[in-house]
Amino acid sequence: MFKLLKNSMKAHKIIYVVLILSQIIGMVCLIFLYGVFAEFNGRKQELDIDNKYIDLSFEGVTIGEIKELIRTTCAEVEADLSYVYTMALTDLEYPVNIYSGYSNGEFMNAEPIEENRNIISGRYFEKQDYTENSKVVVAGSDYKLGDKIKILGEEYTIIGIEGDDVLHNKVSTTINVIGDEAGALMTIFNFEDLPSVKDYKAIKNNFESKLGDRVYVPDFNIRDGETLVSIKTIIFISVIVGITIAVNTGMLYWYLIKNRRKELIVMGIVGASKLKRFKINMTEIAVISALTICIGMALMHLVFENIFYRIYGNNYNIFSARTYILTGAVVYGCIIVLTSAVVFVCNRVELKELLRRTNND
Repeated sequence: MFKLLKNSMKAHKIIYVVLILSQIIGMVCLIFLYGVFAEFNGRKQELDIDNKYIDLSFEGVTIGEIKELIRTTCAEVEADLSYVYTMALTDLEYPVNIYSGYSNGEFMNAEPIEENRNIISGRYFEKQDYTENSKVVVAGSDYKLGDKIKILGEEYTIIGIEGDDVLHNKVSTTINVIGDEAGALMTIFNFEDLPSVKDYKAIKNNFESKLGDRVYVPDFNIRDGETLVSIKTIIFISVIVGITIAVNTGMLYWYLIKNRRKELIVMGIVGASKLKRFKINMTEIAVISALTICIGMALMHLVFENIFYRIYGNNYNIFSARTYILTGAVVYGCIIVLTSAVVFVCNRVELKELLRRTNND
């Protein structure tokens, strides 16, 4: 049989080259496609968290110590960040609320907060309040618009009154003007979607490296590639691409068998039955496909995995042994099933009919 395969490959080099290359390329593309899907599907799921925020609590920390930390961290997670909330302890009876947006290295008004404020008189913070470091506050209904209020010895002007009956005595200001000596009670990073591992690590590493045990950052589990994408998803993607590879293989093999009529006639003359011819052809397909799938997986693992991680990052292991085994097995199964149908149809032709068609050609 291997002698027959060797002779056949010599006689039909181009077809075999196309067949082998198409299967190798198809296998690499399949696993790479799976990786892209897993990356986008798992980007927001990799961190075992159900909330769109990460909250920090402090002990013995001042606002002056965390201002630059907040700015640095915002720069690292800016793409996903909605706003930052900080609660400051001052000489007022109640904590001061600080809502901060961030853009291009500067603090600014937090638009999501501004849109939801119930300002009954005056206004909320605007861009110039941040750029000009205006000493202004927005207060609850216990205060009057335009009045002055002292916080840690500094005088602030009330520019807006919020109509909130529950927090009628609250005071809010900007992070730029709150006194550095104010105590920091907590900071919450609020995201537009579930925070990623990158966001979490930036917050945790920045604050813990600076503040040590004076800051508490909650611990979240980081899911690996095994839990991000289910077996059903791997099989589904593999079947879709596997069928495409199998159809391509079947078409090429159909063409190959048509060009090997003389070899089939010789096998028939020497007594090879339809079943034997079927087994010989299928063994050939099985061997070639097994080799090309293994080569494709090896190429993906040794070369294209590094390229993938350079493009998308390497936060967790997507390409596990399970991924390679499942994708390889599904593709191999698709090829064998579809090409066996092709070979079965081709082998239904009687020996006399093969001779007649060969003579006509």
